[in-house]
Amino acid sequence: MREPQPDAPRRSLGRLVAALAALCLAAGLVTAGLLAQTSQSTVLAGGGALAGIAALVIAGPLIAGPLAHLMTAPMTDGPGRPGRDGVTARLARDNTTGNLRRTAATASTLVIGLAVAGTVIVIAASASASVQNAIGGSRADLYLQGSVSPGLARAVAARHGVRAVMRLTDPLVEVAGTETRVAGVDPASAPLLIDFGVPGATIAALRGDRLLVSAGEAGRHGWVVGSHVTINFGQGPPRSLAVAGIFTDKRFLGDDYLLPITTMFRDMSDQSEDADSLLVRAGHGTGPRALRAAIAPLFRGDPGVTLQTGAQYELGRGDSDLGHILGLLVALVALTSLIATLGIANMLALSLTERTRELGVMRALGLTRHQLAAMIRIESVITCLLGALPGMALGVGTGAALAATRDQTGVATIDVPLGQIAAVLALACLAGLLAAALPARHAARLAILQAISQ
Repeated sequence: MREPQPDAPRRSLGRLVAALAALCLAAGLVTAGLLAQTSQSTVLAGGGALAGIAALVIAGPLIAGPLAHLMTAPMTDGPGRPGRDGVTARLARDNTTGNLRRTAATASTLVIGLAVAGTVIVIAASASASVQNAIGGSRADLYLQGSVSPGLARAVAARHGVRAVMRLTDPLVEVAGTETRVAGVDPASAPLLIDFGVPGATIAALRGDRLLVSAGEAGRHGWVVGSHVTINFGQGPPRSLAVAGIFTDKRFLGDDYLLPITTMFRDMSDQSEDADSLLVRAGHGTGPRALRAAIAPLFRGDPGVTLQTGAQYELGRGDSDLGHILGLLVALVALTSLIATLGIANMLALSLTERTRELGVMRALGLTRHQLAAMIRIESVITCLLGALPGMALGVGTGAALAATRDQTGVATIDVPLGQIAAVLALACLAGLLAAALPARHAARLAILQAISQ
C-alpha cells in the first residue's frame, strides 16, 4: 500500500560518522570548559551544547527507529497485552518509522526547544540551591547593603541587642598576576558572623600584612602557611603578604582571599573607607524583628542603605542578571515548542494525505474510527518524544556543565529537579495530542470507499 523509503547505506554511514564527530567535539568542548575555570569556561561549554544539538539532529534518522521501538515496547510487547490496543500502537510506530528522515526533521525542532528547556531548568534550580547553600555559611541575622561607614558600623554595634557586626567589602585586585576579588573582613568579629570552616584562632591570625587563602587556591599554587603572595591594589608598587592560614568554606563570600579590612583600605588610599555591606548578629534573647527596630532609625531617610532579613537577602542575592536571561530563554522555549507543535500537525496532515488510500483499506479490514484516531494520536506523541527525550537529556547535561562553570554563572551547587523535568516531558506529550487533534478527527471521518478510490 505504500512504497518503502530505506536510507542508502552510504548515506547512513556518512551520517553516523558526522554524528560521532559532532558528539566528540561536544564532549571535548564541555570538558575543556569544566577544566579551564577561566572567563572562557561558559563559552566553551555553550559551544559544546551547540555541537551536541548538531550531533542529535544529524543522528536523528539513525536513532529514531530504535527509540520509537523502545518507547512503544510496553504497549506492543509482552504477555497479556490487549490485542487491539497493541495493534494500534504497533501501526502508529511503523507509520512513524516509515519515513525516518521526515520524522527526524520534524522532531529536530523539539530537540532544540527541550535542550534549551533542560538547560534553563537545571541552571535555575542550581542557582537557587547555590544561594541557599551560601546563606547556610552565614551566622548573621540582618544585612545592611549600601555605603557603610566606620561610624555607622560603630553606631549599630552600640545598639541594645546587637552581639556582633562586621563590615564587608570585596574590590577587584590583582593577586599573583590574576584579577580576582579579595574580601576585606574584620578578624575580631568574623568568626561570629561567617563560617569559614576553620577555628577562630586561624581567623584571629589575620592581621597586618597577612591574608587567608582558600584551600583550592592554596593547592593550585602550592602555598602553605608562611608563603608570600603578591597583590597589586592598583596604587603604588605590588605588595607581598604572608599566608596566615588556609580556610575551607567559602560558601557565603565566594572569594578565595581574605584580608583585614583596615589593611585593604590602607593600601587603597584613594577610596573612601565605606564598606559595601554590614553583617549584624543579634544577642541572646533578641529576635530579628526587635533587632531591626533597634537599628533602623540610624539610617532612616538614607536611600543609599537598605536593611534586609536573611530571607530578603537570600531573595535579592538570587535575583541577578541570570534571572533575566533565564526568563528570556523560557520565552524562546515556549516559542520553539509552539513552532514544533505546528510542524508536527503539518507533518501529520501531509502524511494522512499521502496515506488516504491506505487508511481506507485499513478501515475496510476492520480498523474502527476510534482505533484510527488513536493511531494518529500515538504517532504524534511518538514524534514529540523522539525530539523531547534526547533534547531533554542533552539539556540536563548542558545545564549541569554550565552550572559547574561557577566563575561565570555564579552557581556552585548542581541540582537536577526531576519533578520539573517530568512535567516538561508531560507537556511535550500534551503538545503531541493537541497537534494530532484535527488530523485525527479528519481521518476518522473519511468515507471508506471514497478513500480507497483515491
